[in-house]
Formats: sequence, structure tokens, C-alpha cells
Amino acid sequence: MTTHVKRSISFVFLFFVVNMFITNSKSITNGSNNINSVVYVCTGPKAEVYHSRSNCKGLSRCSGTIKKMTLSEAIEKKRRACKLCYKIK
Repeated sequence: MTTHVKRSISFVFLFFVVNMFITNSKSITNGSNNINSVVYVCTGPKAEVYHSRSNCKGLSRCSGTIKKMTLSEAIEKKRRACKLCYKIK
């Protein structure tokens, strides 16, 4: 293998590792990362996000009700972290 090919492979590998780290950290970055911590979800038909704050701007568009649950319950329901509540610092 040439040096150029090795560097390209290393760069691609590093990109995927960093991307995986960022993706995994988004879901637990803000506040407590305890699986039993309280989060808030919208019960609307298109809702797919959990929030760390009940007054999050993202919940203002909720067409259903806002339900309080644990982080583990939200993850079981295939919810992802709110980009407003769980910003990467």
C-alpha cells in the first residue's frame, strides 16, 4: 500500500470513530446521564424526541400531551435526544 492510501484509510477510520463518539454523547450530554433520570416526551403521532426540560422550545409544537418518563423508557421507545436540550459543548 502506498502512503497516500494508508493515510486515506486512517482518515476514514478516524472520521467514523469520532462520529460514533459524537452520536453516542449527544444522547447523554446535558444534565444527568443516569438511565433513571426524568425526561419529557410528546405523545403526538410524529414525535420522536425526548427532552431534559419540560419547558423546552421543541415541546411547544407538541400536538399531543407531554409525558414524563425515565430516560430508559424513552430510549426503549426509540426516542432520540433533543438537539436543543442536549447540545455538545
